[in-house]
Amino acid sequence: AKAGGAGVAAAGQAQAGAAAAGTDAVGADANGSDADGGAEGGATAAAVAATMAATATTAATAAAETVSGAKAGDARLGYELALGYGELGALTPLESFVYRYEAVLAERAAIAEQKRLEREEALRIAKEEQRKAEARKHVAGLTEAQLDELFADDYYVERMRALGFYKDEFSDDSLNYRNGVIRLQSSINHPVSAQLDAIAKKALVEDSPVIAVDEVSDAASDGYWITINKSRNILTVYNGESVHKKYPVATGASQSLTPEGKFSFVSKAVNPAWGGGGYASPVAGGSPSNPLGKRWMGLNIGGGGRYGVHGNASPRSIGTYASHGCVRMINPDVEELFEYIPVGTPVWIGTDAKLKEMGVAQYHNDPAADAELAAQAEEAAQAEEAEKAAGEAAEGAGAGAGASAPGEGGEIAGAGEAAGDNPAGDGAGAAGAGGDSAQNGPSGGRGERGERGAAGSGSERARLFAPPGAASEL
Repeated sequence: AKAGGAGVAAAGQAQAGAAAAGTDAVGADANGSDADGGAEGGATAAAVAATMAATATTAATAAAETVSGAKAGDARLGYELALGYGELGALTPLESFVYRYEAVLAERAAIAEQKRLEREEALRIAKEEQRKAEARKHVAGLTEAQLDELFADDYYVERMRALGFYKDEFSDDSLNYRNGVIRLQSSINHPVSAQLDAIAKKALVEDSPVIAVDEVSDAASDGYWITINKSRNILTVYNGESVHKKYPVATGASQSLTPEGKFSFVSKAVNPAWGGGGYASPVAGGSPSNPLGKRWMGLNIGGGGRYGVHGNASPRSIGTYASHGCVRMINPDVEELFEYIPVGTPVWIGTDAKLKEMGVAQYHNDPAADAELAAQAEEAAQAEEAEKAAGEAAEGAGAGAGASAPGEGGEIAGAGEAAGDNPAGDGAGAAGAGGDSAQNGPSGGRGERGERGAAGSGSERARLFAPPGAASEL
């Protein structure tokens, strides 16, 4: 408005000047005196008038744009347009202060709005956490019967799928389900049993109250390293002090068979050959009947070919105490592990108590239930061992001279070695999962129980036979 008013005034002055110049020029011409001077004065006045008229036009344009900007609700744009047209469009000190003050107010309003939104989000998160805590408390108090009333079996299957435990890896859906359950159990440090009990079911409920607790006071490495918990049949991969992933495993049929201590991987092999354990025919690498499965990761006990982590030819043995000392995994799991764990990776093996001595405590956040389950697992292992010992005593040492169907034997991987270089096993294993007793193998050792078969008879439990001319390791 100011610029427009100035423009109008300037235009009036220009018109008046032009009129005066014209009068002077006419007068000079009429009187005939100083005609040259009058003409020159008239021309000068006309030029001044033209300049002032142009300035007036520019000022009027600025005023129109200023009004247009204000009408559009953009006061800042209007001010900036006015400021761009020289003295006629300049703001007074008061107007400049108002402009800056309004800008500060707008900035403060934006900050206040952002803080309001942040407070609302924090309140929403707090309410959601409170809701989850109440839900966890409610679920924690439910019995298995109450859980079954609330949730159908399909719910647990879908939750295992959603969490990545249940995978369609095999044509046998019951095996896929079993693998899903034991993967779930290992993920929460629950002793692996393949039974979807109350704690496992609670772990599947959304907003689950069940979580794994790993306390590491002395990490073996800043990078990847591994623990194998014989009390729970869980292999844990750590990255420094943080858990990277957990896997269910099978360990020795008796506590003494799987060695305890701090070891490391010294060999790796794809499709390892099995030497036959000293009582069975060797099995070529890659064969579906190869008890080592498709991967071998050898420990630094006996040169990397005696004890190791490997696959299996008996998938339902995973999660049980079934091996002759090695650590079995689900085949796809060991293939995954093989890809990112290098030779040299530290591997600590032991029971709950042994690992705790080493600086690693593993449990879940229901201490009472966790301790009870661990005790039950220990009692079951002791009862199984007592049953085996009673069977051996009844049969007598040396009973049953014939050889049974081959079991897993000494679990020795070829790992690139000739079959004859592999140590012999601990005696023949039982055929199948049913209950035929294994009998003494050619090495004269006690036949270890298969997946669920009865134990055979013979020499002391913890001894593995070495190849001819070599000393045994255990």
